[in-house]
Amino acid sequence: MWGKPQEFAAPDGSFSLVLPKDWVAETKNDVAVFRAKKGVGTLRISAWRARDEPGSLEAFLARKEQEFSSPTASEKKVLATDRINMADKKGLFRISQGEEDRVPLMVTLYLLGGGTTVVLATYVMPFALYGTPEGRSESRSVMGMLLKMTLR
Repeated sequence: MWGKPQEFAAPDGSFSLVLPKDWVAETKNDVAVFRAKKGVGTLRISAWRARDEPGSLEAFLARKEQEFSSPTASEKKVLATDRINMADKKGLFRISQGEEDRVPLMVTLYLLGGGTTVVLATYVMPFALYGTPEGRSESRSVMGMLLKMTLR
């Protein structure tokens, strides 16, 4: 049987999202890790709470956006960035080329804030699979999950 999508709620209640039917989730400390059973990449999500004061979420997002404007130690280069401006969340979308244990990777980062919650989601896949039909399909699934997630 194909199964049904399932909802995942962070243990601290900071966010929830609907997983496609073939995805599994686990939590490790403060990080939620998601994978498709026969997938090509891994999605990791961490959440923070911003102060419940006017402008605090925007200030936090601005600081993080500045921080993510340059490659990190494990990245070779940032390939693209864009702002996310939705009615219920704001943030940053970023694609970079990196490496982990000498394996070339594509890293898609989503920094999303809404309510008093900010999530940092990174979706990582082997560089060789990035442009394949499987890679494109899974990337679209990840984007859909994240843009539809509920932040509290």
